[in-house]
Amino acid sequence: MQHILGYLYIIQNQIYYIGCSGLSQIGPIPVDDDVGKEVITQLTANMSTNSTFYTDSNGRDFLKRIHCDIHLQVRNYREDWNLQVTQPVAGNYYPVNLGVYIVDEKYELSVLVDRAAGASSIQDGQLEIMLHRRLLKDDGRGVAEPLDEVVCVDQDCQGLTVHTYSTVPR
Repeated sequence: MQHILGYLYIIQNQIYYIGCSGLSQIGPIPVDDDVGKEVITQLTANMSTNSTFYTDSNGRDFLKRIHCDIHLQVRNYREDWNLQVTQPVAGNYYPVNLGVYIVDEKYELSVLVDRAAGASSIQDGQLEIMLHRRLLKDDGRGVAEPLDEVVCVDQDCQGLTVHTYSTVPR
């Protein structure tokens, strides 16, 4: 089950039934208040995942990721280098092109994506996937411009609308 907080620019299925599918529409994301926004979906299961989740490596093998919470002993953890995490949420998002999953001793929760996205597991038993975003300031990460794509029709410009498709197989 997903909970949507009543934003008018999001239309999304709230309950997924086995064997059913649905279409979601997100956008255009309003920025009249001069605040950029990131739209995510959270899937929560009663699982003990030990701060660990897995993301694909550019559509190939899955890589083990460990959430670097400031309260856990695995803080600042990366296998390849010593990372200083100053933003516990953003510092634990990873790119996914194929999917992301969490697993415990009894269950596995997997999500396959239909386009490149960012994903994380901020809390045990939870997957978080960024579905759409519209940012008004450059993040200083290389493109030297904000992530504020618009489409204009007859002088009326609005942010992009994203359509997603989801299904729960039998």
